[in-house]
Amino acid sequence: YEFLEYYDQLDNRHNTIMLIDEIQQIADCRKHTSKGNFFTAGIMMDIRKFNNILFWTAPESGLVEKRVRNRTTFYMKPRKIFNLVFNILITDVRDNAYDSIKINLDGFKNFYNTHYKPIPLMQKEDD
Repeated sequence: YEFLEYYDQLDNRHNTIMLIDEIQQIADCRKHTSKGNFFTAGIMMDIRKFNNILFWTAPESGLVEKRVRNRTTFYMKPRKIFNLVFNILITDVRDNAYDSIKINLDGFKNFYNTHYKPIPLMQKEDD
């Protein structure tokens, strides 16, 4: 895997699986018309055209720019049952339910630091 810091690292990706944690930092629904919203203008097209798969997280989908939400195939809505056991409802953008699964994530609890705060992608500074 590769940790990305700059927008241009997303250019020309083909057949890639991307995970963007806290996507609202770079695809904020309130900033959809700003020049700085490079993500929804360029990267979403690359995801569609170059066989890329995008997984994203956000506190709630309404915070994420509409072009991203409309191109999202499935939403996973977890509901905690106990400890790290969850029931996950799989829906579409209109909240139509497709399926649900029960998952125990206890074995993965040390793989990801939930207190880590991801930084938004930046433009590279010219030297």
